[in-house]
Amino acid sequence: MDYLKEWELYEAGKKYNNQLKGINNVNYYDLTDALVDFINGNQWRNLEVTGMRKPVFNIMNKALRFWVASITANNTKIDLEPLQYSQTEPNETMAEAMNVAEFASAEIANLLEKFKMDNRIREALFKAGTIGDVAGHLYFDPDKKPYGGAFHDIEGEIEFELVSGTSVYFGNANNADTQSQPYIIISGRDLVSKLKDEAKAYKESDESSIEEDSDYRYGGDGDIEVEADGYGKATYIIVYKKKKVTETKERIVEVEATDEMGNPLIDEFGQPLMMEAIEEYKEERETILVSKCVKNAYIYKDVDTGLSHYPIAWLPWERQESQYHGKPPLAEAMETQIFINLMFAMIMFHLSMTAFPKAVYDADKIANWTNKIAEAIPVRQLSPGDNIRNIAGYLEPGTMSTQIVQVIQLAYDMTKDMLGVNEAVMGEINPEMASGKAILATIQQGTIPLENTKANMYEWIEDIGIILLDMMGTYYGLRPISIRNEGERTVQMFDFSALKNIWLNVKVDVGTTNVWSDQARKQTLDNLFTQGKIELLQYLERLDDSDVPDRQGLIDDIRQSMEQEQLMQQPPQMPEMEGLPYELPGM
Repeated sequence: MDYLKEWELYEAGKKYNNQLKGINNVNYYDLTDALVDFINGNQWRNLEVTGMRKPVFNIMNKALRFWVASITANNTKIDLEPLQYSQTEPNETMAEAMNVAEFASAEIANLLEKFKMDNRIREALFKAGTIGDVAGHLYFDPDKKPYGGAFHDIEGEIEFELVSGTSVYFGNANNADTQSQPYIIISGRDLVSKLKDEAKAYKESDESSIEEDSDYRYGGDGDIEVEADGYGKATYIIVYKKKKVTETKERIVEVEATDEMGNPLIDEFGQPLMMEAIEEYKEERETILVSKCVKNAYIYKDVDTGLSHYPIAWLPWERQESQYHGKPPLAEAMETQIFINLMFAMIMFHLSMTAFPKAVYDADKIANWTNKIAEAIPVRQLSPGDNIRNIAGYLEPGTMSTQIVQVIQLAYDMTKDMLGVNEAVMGEINPEMASGKAILATIQQGTIPLENTKANMYEWIEDIGIILLDMMGTYYGLRPISIRNEGERTVQMFDFSALKNIWLNVKVDVGTTNVWSDQARKQTLDNLFTQGKIELLQYLERLDDSDVPDRQGLIDDIRQSMEQEQLMQQPPQMPEMEGLPYELPGM
């Protein structure tokens, strides 16, 4: 079978990954498969053990859940800032830039809310923490209608999906920067019937050449699929690549006016008359082309997206030198995890075999031995002077070395310390032994090793914001936008094509509220209010709505009462009396 050139690039990407070696020289795909199983609790894979129970003490899953919770403890949002124009620029220019930034920020907030981005961020970190990296893939679906189809003439929505790092292939695998790649490939699996319908719509190739396959390992889905007639799956790839294109555009210029004979026209002062004319010119721009195909057939080919950025945001857990894949943080703990599980299984087996003593008796003198409570055991042919202890007794159970338990506990504690999930960091401290400030300081100190991953997450969110701006300016045009103002939503029309002519700085605004800093903040406010350093209104205004029921209503009632008290304390004003002289007598 002759493969397409895009498919050959995909095969080259798989070959590169197969050449990567992880911990203990394990193949990349074998390592990622093992990590997924270990996180999910399947930690006895490939271990031939018979006759023993298989306990699992999943330190890796506990560590990963703690890391994800710690990194996402602070709220994040995307802020847009326009360029600060100089004082010589007209105020209308700055006002227009601020207006564009406001509308773009509102739409990005709407999209992130639609994506349920808080959960997607946690999911992305869990994937990256498991296998090392994950990608956020954004695409425009022209068939969907925004706001549930409330505006019938508006079509198309931006969609977002997470793609496992094992299904993403960079053209320059030694560089983790997405925007500098010659091409980026995303692989996946879908129903053959759906792929055929898509190919039929684009009319790029004969849809009959799309057939189901069993390429489970590299397709981006699970290794097990539903087998049913008419619902076979096939692996597809989406290929993004950059290309420079030259476009012919028009612009308005001023030229000298001429008569029908081509002679220049002169005004009354002898100066040539000027007129506006349309001039064509060539402009070169860099665009993103996209193709989708199976092994031997295109679904669509080299479609110009109009985008200037790859619609892929790359999130590595920890960057590695000279390769785009991130480093799996739990790979080094796998061998210790196996040791702990295996040693504990042996202890359980030893106890089940030797913990209860075995009876030994003389079968010539005791016909049947019984362990039933209060039941007599008959003894025959007992000679005078025979001791019953010489006829029956119990074997002493074999003793197990206490060093085994000590080593298991030591391995367990050291693994948790190395992963940064010991009792102190997780807040499992007796409050009688430490103050709240000491606990808070310990937890904050323990999360310092996660700062690199947290910075990678912020950069990932910023990349998503840049891609969203690019896609809104390219695909939206004039459309309604929902804006929240003072708790109420209003719908306004805005031309998003203005985003193509303005530069906005994208940054992530990180909140300071998390479960620990929030408690410290409330405690500080309580102390200030108790000591009389702040007034009641100052105290209430700095609390959250979740702290006090109907907080804003309480603030309004207190202000109204204070205004009434001020009115009551003001001295009554004397009425003005007409007819009195300007100066009283005797003055």
